[in-house]
Formats: sequence, C-alpha cells, structure tokens
Amino acid sequence: MFVTTPPARPANDGCANSKNLTVSPNYACGIVTPGTTASSNPSSGVPVPTCSSFGSDDEVWFKFTATNAVHRISLLNISNNTAMTSVVYVGTCLVLNQVNCSISNIYNVGGLTPGVTYYIRVYTTSSSATVEATFNIC
Repeated sequence: MFVTTPPARPANDGCANSKNLTVSPNYACGIVTPGTTASSNPSSGVPVPTCSSFGSDDEVWFKFTATNAVHRISLLNISNNTAMTSVVYVGTCLVLNQVNCSISNIYNVGGLTPGVTYYIRVYTTSSSATVEATFNIC
C-alpha cells in the first residue's frame, strides 16, 4: 500500500476563480491554456447541463471576452482519452445561463455578443469519481 498526497486544488476550481483565456484570432489554436481536473470539486448550485446525463464532480472554470458572434471552443491533448464535457455560460457566477453545452472536444458556439464575458465549465464525463484529466483549451 502506498500513501500519497493528492495534488493541490486548481486555482480555477470554481466560477469566481475562472482562468482568463486568450481568444485566438483564428481556428489554429496558436494560444492554448493548460488545465487539469485533478483535485477539483463540483460547484454548488450549478445545474446538470443539457448535453450530459452526468453531473460534474471534478470541474474547472475558464472565461473569455467574445470578440465575434461565433467562437470555437477546443479541448486538446486530453490525457488518457478521457471524455470531457464543456459548458458555456453567460451572466455572473451567482446567476449563470447556459449558452451551449458539448461533449465534443471541438465545437462552435454562436449567438455571442462581442464585448461580453462568457464562462466555460470543463469536467470529465464519467460515472466514476476517480477520473481526472489534463488538457489544453483554446
């Protein structure tokens, strides 16, 4: 038997601590932001999204300010071929409204308003609480 210390909780574990994303000027994903769900916790009061029957038990949060009416969200280099869910919200962390939800790793989100901040909730899609993932997002 081994006794280990779990990794520290990610700084963006919770909407209020969302990590800023740099919006790429095109779909090339020249600028990526690393993420991990290791040691993260679910947020209370955020409902199960419409695209997944699984709630989140290991979510991290990002945010970006829209520069166009359509943006592409890409989750890349996901460890262990882990299935992921990402949900785009608008509003404040106290009152979030779902804009889009996807179990696809690359998808377009339309109907955005340039200048408005959007939040992205990312988590592993699994019924097992032990699944963790590292990934890049752009």
